[in-house]
Amino acid sequence: MTHVVDIEGLRADGWLDERQAREIVRRSRAAMVGLAINSVLIAGILLATTGLVFWLSDALAVAVAGSAFLAVGLFFLSKAKPDFRMFGNAASVLGAGMLLGGLAIEMMRAHVELADPVLIVTGAAVAGLSALGVHKGPPNARFGAGTILLMGVALHLYGLGNAMAGLSA
Repeated sequence: MTHVVDIEGLRADGWLDERQAREIVRRSRAAMVGLAINSVLIAGILLATTGLVFWLSDALAVAVAGSAFLAVGLFFLSKAKPDFRMFGNAASVLGAGMLLGGLAIEMMRAHVELADPVLIVTGAAVAGLSALGVHKGPPNARFGAGTILLMGVALHLYGLGNAMAGLSA
């Protein structure tokens, strides 16, 4: 678990020596750089996902491409060296975004009467499974799982909001 600590205060109190303080600073910097890179990566992936869904504009093509990206991403996360895990996160989030985004668009376009319950249930299921992945999954997959969890929550809330708007109309 990552913590925010006052390194200089711990050194002044005698809890850390200079070597230990340098190592904590080095590891903290690496964690922050990794978080920043992943955050920028996820923003770009969400934009690319949206573009691909609209460019392909066919439910089957979006589902096939999304499934392929998700499978490749999971493969990279499970088998690749740490240097290539960024690609695993990128591909798995891109694939999940294509599947969920494509589902939402297709349901709202062609199956309006079924859209709300499907989006509510699917979003909750994705969020629940992703939460399990964040909690119990391998550490190298938690960032992607957390991003997919947010996608599931967004899908669920969109379905609930749409259903609630339909009740008041």
